[in-house]
Amino acid sequence: MKVLHSKTFFYEFNFVLFLTNTAIKKILKLRCFFLGILPRASVVDINHHT
Repeated sequence: MKVLHSKTFFYEFNFVLFLTNTAIKKILKLRCFFLGILPRASVVDINHHT
């Protein structure tokens, strides 16, 4: 029973790690996306005002 329990715990732990990993990757991608957009937006804004 104990071995089985630790195995399920291991799988759950791996699953949680996988989920956090995916979430972090998505957040980083979004961050890069926004960082890529923001400078362009400010440049367009500046050009629009001049």
